[in-house]
Amino acid sequence: MTAHVKRGKRVAADLIPDPEAGAAEPVVEAVPVRPVRKPVGSDAIFLFTDGACKGNPGPMGIGVLLRYGKAEKVIAEPLGTGTNNIAELTAIERGLQQIRRRDLPVVILSDSTYAIGVLSGRMRAKKNVELVQRIAMLIGEFQDIRFRKVAGHSGHPENEEADSLATRAAEEGIRIDELRTRSEGETARAVGRQPSEA
Repeated sequence: MTAHVKRGKRVAADLIPDPEAGAAEPVVEAVPVRPVRKPVGSDAIFLFTDGACKGNPGPMGIGVLLRYGKAEKVIAEPLGTGTNNIAELTAIERGLQQIRRRDLPVVILSDSTYAIGVLSGRMRAKKNVELVQRIAMLIGEFQDIRFRKVAGHSGHPENEEADSLATRAAEEGIRIDELRTRSEGETARAVGRQPSEA
């Protein structure tokens, strides 16, 4: 006996036996299977991003804070004129471009529902399609990418720093690309915070 795979709701015709065929065949609904992932460990790379736009459209800037263990990289970059959504997406792209170890898990933390939605596949991009496709191709090079939504302007230290970098880049045109090291206490506090995972 074979099972029919159908999407959506079962209908009565699927359950009523066909007198010519004998007994009814069971109906199995297709359910998307999400791969089971290990919890994020100490080998994960954390990518905190934000985009800013003075006016919308207007001068854009990005802020990126990339963290791997005690090492951090901070980026601020003005982008020219565009929209806030372009800035949010570009911040994620710039951060991913900095990562050489594509075999390690990467957690992208952003306050942009739009960026997380179009890059995770939960929303369909109607604008910025080429940019979204380019980032999706980049994401495909990584073995494990996760998205976490953080509340903007809520006191989350890394998100606030990314926001400040992006805002200064958009308003003042600053450029920053620097490495720094965190202390043990800062690392322990950061690992204890768990924003919601998308």
